[in-house]
Amino acid sequence: MTAIEVAAKGALFNVVVDTDDAASKMLSLLNTEKAGRVTFMPLNKLIAREPSYPRTETTVPIIERLKFDNTYRKAFLQIFGRTLICSSIEEGAAISKTHNIDCITPDGDKINRKGALTGGFIDVRQSRLALMSVIKKARESLDELEEKSKKIRKDVTATENFADRVVGEIQELEQRRTRARDEFETFQREAASALKKLVSLESQKQERELNKTQLEMSVRQLEETQASLGGQLGTKLLSKLSNKEQKELQNLNGEVASLK
Repeated sequence: MTAIEVAAKGALFNVVVDTDDAASKMLSLLNTEKAGRVTFMPLNKLIAREPSYPRTETTVPIIERLKFDNTYRKAFLQIFGRTLICSSIEEGAAISKTHNIDCITPDGDKINRKGALTGGFIDVRQSRLALMSVIKKARESLDELEEKSKKIRKDVTATENFADRVVGEIQELEQRRTRARDEFETFQREAASALKKLVSLESQKQERELNKTQLEMSVRQLEETQASLGGQLGTKLLSKLSNKEQKELQNLNGEVASLK
């Protein structure tokens, strides 16, 4: 990883695009948004040739250690195509001079084909590739958390909807219970009133029946009295009438009977 970062230098985070037209549009957007500077590598404009590498047991072209989609090979060749990994600075210096190629050791010491040597201590904790790996994992974790958050929000929404339905059903049941209680209380009042009227009517009926019985007894007594008085009255009257008057009375009684 150290050798790759040293070999790529500032080109490590270049952005590969399909065409120069796409690169131009994105540059315009960066300028408009004042979003910083980016180096684009349009594949339709890149010129990269396959170099000829010296083959030894201790050297390997750095591009052969990289894994990438072959679609982007021209971009990788332009950045890493003329760099060879060597086992030591001495070997790199010799190969760089004879084959006009850059060499780099696994520790990141670089021998430029023009003769310059670059090396020294490299703090791996400040590795940009390592940081990008951390950032990538963090983004993946963030995406995972976002998905979990969406699921939780969805579950919460479903729970809230269920709770709302339950509350609505409880309120409806409460309203039904209130209506049933009111109807029952109304029924109780009407039943009590009807019972009171029934008791009153029953009392009136009994009183009327008693009055009827008493009246019937009174009528019988009166009829008996009338009959007794009528008999007595008729005997006394007949005894005081003359034969002529009694005869006229009988005639009248006969006429009355015929009229009935």
